[in-house]
Amino acid sequence: MHWYRKKAAPLVLGHEITGEIVELGNGVEDFTLGDRVFIHHHIACLTCNYCVHGDYIHCSQFSKNRIYPGGLAEYIKVSSPIVRGDVLRLPDNISYEYGTLIEPLACCIKGMAKTKLRPGDSLGIIGAGPIGIINIELAKKVFGVGKVIVSDMLENRREYAEEYGAQVIVNPSERSFVEATRELTDGIGLDAVIVTVSSSHAILEGIESVRNGGVVIIFAPPPPDAVMTLNPNALFFSEKWLVSSYTSSHIETREALKLLSSDTVDLRNLITCTFEMEKAAKAFQMAEAREGMKILITNR
Repeated sequence: MHWYRKKAAPLVLGHEITGEIVELGNGVEDFTLGDRVFIHHHIACLTCNYCVHGDYIHCSQFSKNRIYPGGLAEYIKVSSPIVRGDVLRLPDNISYEYGTLIEPLACCIKGMAKTKLRPGDSLGIIGAGPIGIINIELAKKVFGVGKVIVSDMLENRREYAEEYGAQVIVNPSERSFVEATRELTDGIGLDAVIVTVSSSHAILEGIESVRNGGVVIIFAPPPPDAVMTLNPNALFFSEKWLVSSYTSSHIETREALKLLSSDTVDLRNLITCTFEMEKAAKAFQMAEAREGMKILITNR
């Protein structure tokens, strides 16, 4: 997703942050020096029309309330709205490294809630990267999903999907995801599909794979110039839902921390590599090559 940040360069990247409080600003009373914390990178105003409707990320203040200069720094300054609303203490059983999964898990909680899934329902996930695997864990452990089918090009990611409990794993270079879902559901289609890859083609596959009345969640943005053709007549009569889910709010980060600290979900083995700050370039290269799963950069 180079296009996503290129327009903002130069800048210091970095979110999904944990760290130790080493200095307190005036008026900060809820934290003490030495606290181990998770820091969300944005927070809404909580009072505007968007916030009243629960659409926090569309609040005009959401992106303005931020951290400085960015997570990939030895020290960061956290704006006061975030300090008040979305800095969370890490319990003793959550390491700094494991705490970095609070934010991606929060995003998945938000997206999964939009699927309208019920216990025993079927779910398809296109893309078995870290987000895809987190969604499998949520689906099985929290939402009680009965059948999970996952598609990914990479063998190591398909292995992770199997480890986390997906009943059917598809290699799209060998078998059509749409065909596999029809076989799994006796031709009816899945109750929901989550598309975690930045592909218009994958979104169309999701639409074709869900049942009438089913939900497709767009969890990753295709490039700005991407287009796709939909038949509005078919969409109307099938009543299929096409919904996007972008980032998360202070609501989901708290839910994510509870799930991790209670071991309701277990995502520890998603963290496959850790690099010191001086080797950040190598970490980015590894991530771009899709080697490993969650790759962390540490200042320790």
